[in-house]
Amino acid sequence: MKKIFFYLAAATVTAASLTACSDDDEQFVLPQPAVQAESVVLNGTVSAKNSIVANLNTAKANWVVGDTIAVYAENTKDTVWAKVTEVASNGAATIEAKLNRKAAGLVKLIYPASLATAAGDVNTAQLAVGQTGTAAAAARYAVLTGAAYLTAADSTAALNVAEWAEQTALSEFTVSDGEKDITANVTRLSVSGQTVNYAVEPDGQSKIYLVTLPMQAVTTATVTIKDADNQEHSYASPIEGIAIGKTDNSFEISLKNAQNVKELKDVTVADLGKIIAADGKVYVAGTPGIQGIAMVAYVGAVGSVDADSTQFRGLAIALDNAGVASWFGERRAQHVFQSDNFTAHWNAASGTYGDLKGYRNTLVLADSCFDITSRTLHLADTIQVADTTQVADSTLVDGVMKAVDGTLRDSIFNQRDTLVNLRDSVVYDSVKHVHPAAELVKKYAVPTPEGAGQWFLPTSGQWVKVLGALGTPVAAWKQWGTCPDDKGAAYTAVVGWLQQAGDKTIESGQWFWSSSEYSDEYAVGVGFYKSVGVNVSRYQKTEQLNVRPFFAF
Repeated sequence: MKKIFFYLAAATVTAASLTACSDDDEQFVLPQPAVQAESVVLNGTVSAKNSIVANLNTAKANWVVGDTIAVYAENTKDTVWAKVTEVASNGAATIEAKLNRKAAGLVKLIYPASLATAAGDVNTAQLAVGQTGTAAAAARYAVLTGAAYLTAADSTAALNVAEWAEQTALSEFTVSDGEKDITANVTRLSVSGQTVNYAVEPDGQSKIYLVTLPMQAVTTATVTIKDADNQEHSYASPIEGIAIGKTDNSFEISLKNAQNVKELKDVTVADLGKIIAADGKVYVAGTPGIQGIAMVAYVGAVGSVDADSTQFRGLAIALDNAGVASWFGERRAQHVFQSDNFTAHWNAASGTYGDLKGYRNTLVLADSCFDITSRTLHLADTIQVADTTQVADSTLVDGVMKAVDGTLRDSIFNQRDTLVNLRDSVVYDSVKHVHPAAELVKKYAVPTPEGAGQWFLPTSGQWVKVLGALGTPVAAWKQWGTCPDDKGAAYTAVVGWLQQAGDKTIESGQWFWSSSEYSDEYAVGVGFYKSVGVNVSRYQKTEQLNVRPFFAF
């Protein structure tokens, strides 16, 4: 296949340089506060837009009758919308609004009103919503702010002339393959900001416009294009900052050596150590502006990563802990139906770990209670099945929910009566078990990307798969409960991968829980030691260890 090279030219100019649209507030509606009986009518003047530096085709943006400006009163903490009713020959605009007399004093102004919050700030999150890449659409996102003093007398209020400051920047993008312009083939263009990721999905236009907050640091632009076979490919390249208010802020960025950005479904063993972003794309660790939520930690055959699913072939490890917790609040009790002598997990002859049921273990631990005497699983009153996308069609056997391939979610919700009858039939003399480590994973606030499973507490077998892929083959463990004789090489390798991906919490001496149970009293943990290596061993369930979520893909 012919290798395609890209060149991206971006001219970054002020966002205020486009002609405003009179209907620029139809997309977002800010609730209007109730105006008290003692109200006044504001009739004020704001300065011209064209006093702001602009350099997109030397055009100047002017006020249009019907434009709306948010007026936030510091005294009443209310926001009302003022409409432009008249535009003078010098470009200044007359605005009108009805507001509380007590609003007199300092006010903040935001244009367009649709991008103001009820607290009088700029709603920066809205900058990432609804942009289409056209110049006309971009005009709706050009944010101006100002401050003025409001005076009230009788039934009217006056405003001293407000001067404007621009808050956003407009970038103009074109894309080339090195020989011809292919901007019309771009299906998505995104720029990673410090707090907001901006994206547009253009529709075949020859130039793409994107409004963002200014960025001083180097960031990344990601371009997705369709080739001749209608297949999409993504490429990422650094951008050396986006500024506002300059007359010469254009620059050319070459994507000739841009990295290929993969989808999760296309990941191979060669992608170990790459970071997975919230959008599900896989980037080289350290890509400017890209914040990873997890790291590619294992890639194998389809169905090799979790015993209850045949659809996944990889494991990703979160780049942060879910917290620190005990495995269980009591020392002695069995919870996930594992062998007391751990033979179900560890085969000393082959040096392999067989427990690969991390997702189901997590569900059982987080969503059930267990009768210690009869060892019977009881479904919790509020069993969580809505997000069980990784397990499958279920059969209820002896009161135990066993997951097999298929889709659990639909069958469970279509059989609500079956669950209710099962719940009502069990004996409620059981002890409600609290499993803090599993519950921390279930509550982990970072969403998993589309196409991936949910977060779970990994088993010993899943931990060992990751350790083997990143630095220490499974065969290195000669017997259960000992470190490989590598003098810390496993620690250096695994921790090196994680730190390169952005993990700032992992360090020598830390232990992490697995969802594998060793016995009534113990569960399995994984310890990292700089001097001797990585240890997989038992820990008392009441110990406080780190909790690190995984997801499958």
